[in-house]
Amino acid sequence: MRVNVIGPNLPDQSKGSFHVHKDTCRDGIRLDRMTGMGDIVEVETKADAVLFVYDNGILEEGADWLSCFEDLYFCPCCSDLPDGEAPIEYRRVEVTLELRAADLERILASDEVFDNLDYGAQSELRRAVNELTGGDA
Repeated sequence: MRVNVIGPNLPDQSKGSFHVHKDTCRDGIRLDRMTGMGDIVEVETKADAVLFVYDNGILEEGADWLSCFEDLYFCPCCSDLPDGEAPIEYRRVEVTLELRAADLERILASDEVFDNLDYGAQSELRRAVNELTGGDA
Protein backbone atom coordinates (compact mmCIF):
# COMPACT_ATOMS: atom_id res chain seq x y z
CA MET A 1 0.00 0.00 0.00
CA ARG A 2 1.25 3.47 -0.81
CA VAL A 3 1.02 5.67 2.26
CA ASN A 4 1.88 9.22 3.14
CA VAL A 5 3.96 9.43 6.34
CA ILE A 6 3.54 12.96 7.63
CA GLY A 7 5.58 14.45 10.44
CA PRO A 8 7.18 15.13 12.83
CA ASN A 9 6.26 18.46 14.46
CA LEU A 10 2.62 18.34 13.40
CA PRO A 11 0.15 20.93 14.66
CA ASP A 12 -1.70 18.17 16.59
CA GLN A 13 0.58 15.51 18.05
CA SER A 14 -1.94 14.17 20.56
CA LYS A 15 -2.21 10.93 18.55
CA GLY A 16 1.44 10.66 17.57
CA SER A 17 4.38 12.55 16.15
CA PHE A 18 3.76 11.05 12.71
CA HIS A 19 0.44 10.48 10.96
CA VAL A 20 0.11 7.80 8.32
CA HIS A 21 -2.55 8.08 5.61
CA LYS A 22 -3.18 6.26 2.35
CA ASP A 23 -1.59 8.34 -0.37
CA THR A 24 -5.04 9.07 -1.83
CA CYS A 25 -6.66 10.11 1.48
CA ARG A 26 -8.00 13.67 1.34
CA ASP A 27 -7.15 14.35 5.00
CA GLY A 28 -3.58 13.18 4.41
CA ILE A 29 -3.23 15.28 1.26
CA ARG A 30 -4.53 18.34 3.14
CA LEU A 31 -2.20 17.75 6.13
CA ASP A 32 0.76 17.21 3.80
CA ARG A 33 0.03 20.49 1.97
CA MET A 34 -0.38 22.33 5.26
CA THR A 35 2.86 21.05 6.83
CA GLY A 36 5.00 20.14 3.83
CA MET A 37 6.33 17.18 5.81
CA GLY A 38 4.91 14.17 3.97
CA ASP A 39 6.74 11.29 2.35
CA ILE A 40 5.01 8.82 0.04
CA VAL A 41 6.32 5.33 0.68
CA GLU A 42 5.27 1.80 -0.26
CA VAL A 43 4.67 -0.41 2.80
CA GLU A 44 3.20 -3.85 3.33
CA THR A 45 2.70 -3.49 7.10
CA LYS A 46 2.58 -0.86 9.83
CA ALA A 47 5.97 -2.16 10.96
CA ASP A 48 7.37 -1.13 7.55
CA ALA A 49 6.19 2.44 8.20
CA VAL A 50 7.87 2.42 11.62
CA LEU A 51 11.10 1.29 9.99
CA PHE A 52 10.78 4.01 7.36
CA VAL A 53 10.63 6.62 10.12
CA TYR A 54 13.04 5.18 12.67
CA ASP A 55 15.57 3.03 10.83
CA ASN A 56 18.09 5.85 11.01
CA GLY A 57 20.09 4.86 14.03
CA ILE A 58 17.48 5.55 16.70
CA LEU A 59 16.54 1.89 16.97
CA GLU A 60 20.20 0.86 17.05
CA GLU A 61 20.73 3.22 19.99
CA GLY A 62 18.38 1.13 22.10
CA ALA A 63 15.06 2.86 21.53
CA ASP A 64 12.17 0.61 22.37
CA TRP A 65 10.45 -0.73 19.24
CA LEU A 66 7.01 -0.53 20.82
CA SER A 67 7.40 3.14 21.78
CA CYS A 68 8.48 3.91 18.22
CA PHE A 69 5.44 2.02 16.93
CA GLU A 70 3.16 4.02 19.23
CA ASP A 71 4.65 7.28 17.94
CA LEU A 72 2.90 6.75 14.60
CA TYR A 73 -0.83 7.34 14.28
CA PHE A 74 -2.33 5.14 11.60
CA CYS A 75 -5.42 6.93 10.37
CA PRO A 76 -8.66 5.03 9.67
CA CYS A 77 -7.85 4.97 5.95
CA CYS A 78 -5.01 2.55 6.84
CA SER A 79 -7.20 0.17 8.84
CA ASP A 80 -6.60 -2.70 6.41
CA LEU A 81 -2.81 -2.40 6.82
CA PRO A 82 -1.59 -5.34 8.98
CA ASP A 83 0.63 -4.68 12.01
CA GLY A 84 3.56 -6.81 10.88
CA GLU A 85 6.46 -7.65 13.16
CA ALA A 86 9.56 -5.93 14.35
CA PRO A 87 12.66 -7.06 12.49
CA ILE A 88 14.48 -9.73 14.42
CA GLU A 89 17.26 -7.36 15.49
CA TYR A 90 14.72 -5.13 17.28
CA ARG A 91 12.68 -7.84 18.99
CA ARG A 92 12.98 -8.25 22.69
CA VAL A 93 13.57 -11.85 23.45
CA GLU A 94 13.07 -13.35 26.85
CA VAL A 95 15.25 -16.32 27.55
CA THR A 96 14.72 -18.61 30.46
CA LEU A 97 17.69 -20.67 31.52
CA GLU A 98 17.33 -23.68 33.66
CA LEU A 99 20.59 -24.39 35.42
CA ARG A 100 21.34 -27.25 37.67
CA ALA A 101 23.11 -26.61 40.95
CA ALA A 102 26.24 -28.20 39.48
CA ASP A 103 26.18 -25.68 36.62
CA LEU A 104 25.99 -22.78 39.06
CA GLU A 105 28.77 -24.21 41.21
CA ARG A 106 30.94 -24.55 38.12
CA ILE A 107 30.30 -20.89 37.26
CA LEU A 108 31.20 -19.86 40.80
CA ALA A 109 34.39 -21.93 40.64
CA SER A 110 35.40 -20.32 37.35
CA ASP A 111 37.42 -17.25 38.29
CA GLU A 112 37.26 -15.98 34.72
CA VAL A 113 33.47 -15.81 34.70
CA PHE A 114 32.78 -14.95 38.32
CA ASP A 115 35.43 -12.24 38.70
CA ASN A 116 34.09 -10.38 35.66
CA LEU A 117 30.68 -9.98 37.28
CA ASP A 118 29.89 -6.88 39.31
CA TYR A 119 29.36 -7.27 43.06
CA GLY A 120 25.56 -7.32 42.76
CA ALA A 121 25.63 -10.07 40.15
CA GLN A 122 28.10 -12.07 42.24
CA SER A 123 25.78 -11.80 45.25
CA GLU A 124 22.76 -12.87 43.23
CA LEU A 125 24.65 -15.81 41.81
CA ARG A 126 25.78 -16.89 45.29
CA ARG A 127 22.20 -16.59 46.56
CA ALA A 128 20.91 -18.75 43.67
CA VAL A 129 23.53 -21.42 44.32
CA ASN A 130 22.75 -21.45 48.04
CA GLU A 131 19.06 -21.72 47.32
CA LEU A 132 19.56 -24.66 44.96
CA THR A 133 22.16 -26.50 46.97
CA GLY A 134 21.19 -25.57 50.49
CA GLY A 135 24.84 -24.74 50.96
CA ASP A 136 26.98 -21.72 51.60
CA ALA A 137 28.67 -20.56 48.38
